[in-house]
Amino acid sequence: MNINVLLLSLPSLVIALALSSGPARADSPPATVAQELERARSLASHGDQQNACRAYSRANELAEGKSSPSLIGVANCYKEAKDGAKAVATARQALAVAATPEERTQATITLGSALLGQADEKAWTEAADLFKEQAASSSETLSGSWLLSALLALHRDQEAVEFLRSLRKQGKSTEDIQQMLCIVNVGDGSKDAWQDPRQIDDRNVRVRKLDPDAPMRIGGKVGRPEIRHRTDPEMTAESRRHPGHHGTVIMEAVIDAQGQVRSTRILAGQPYGLTQCAVAAVKTWTFKPVTLDSEPVPVCYVLTISFNVT
Repeated sequence: MNINVLLLSLPSLVIALALSSGPARADSPPATVAQELERARSLASHGDQQNACRAYSRANELAEGKSSPSLIGVANCYKEAKDGAKAVATARQALAVAATPEERTQATITLGSALLGQADEKAWTEAADLFKEQAASSSETLSGSWLLSALLALHRDQEAVEFLRSLRKQGKSTEDIQQMLCIVNVGDGSKDAWQDPRQIDDRNVRVRKLDPDAPMRIGGKVGRPEIRHRTDPEMTAESRRHPGHHGTVIMEAVIDAQGQVRSTRILAGQPYGLTQCAVAAVKTWTFKPVTLDSEPVPVCYVLTISFNVT
């Protein structure tokens, strides 16, 4: 069982080639939309983004553009390929054909995040309006995080402060708000903005002004936490009935200023009870506190735990 920090990369050229590939060969076995969607999600969970994007495109072809989940998958692939215009257009299609509240929520988040990736204040304003409407009707953490990101991009910081205040009045826990703040970005929704040290420092300063206890993002002036103590997850009895199964649980943890794990958010899980085992183990870990300007601060930290069932 291997435990390591998450490092993900998604080459834009590979995704673009997957999206631009032609229709399935005539001798390809027949498939349903649901089967292609399941295949796409499975491929994505194993890191095969090129074939995942092909499967999302194939599912969209089979559904003749009427499957919101397929369109959401394609839109996210366009975002990764840095084709913002197609990402926005495809996300609009996904929202137009969304058939359930869950599909509408996911399509709204996809469209709003694609709009935030545009270098256009008008697009950011539309994104803020979308997320504000979504946050009012849903407890979805991502909606609130993206709303805060849009407000900060538009320099409507006081409105962001008031939104956080309203969440506390509604009974949102400190852990929920910290997880929400971990996802908040500044400037725009582009992937590069999450990696540039100067933008990370700017993000941390501005988010801390919204909430003095906001967890910092790793990068720039904020170093990685060092593990002081960790315990490995136990294999479940159910997982042992599936020898050969391997997979990775990815989670984002909030580590407080004392080095304790306060909360976790699952980014990718595993069956057979392995996700729950990974979370239980990580919550016992302790870290050397991270400092910013010589002051201990809470941080958002992405961890992976890999299982290989024997």
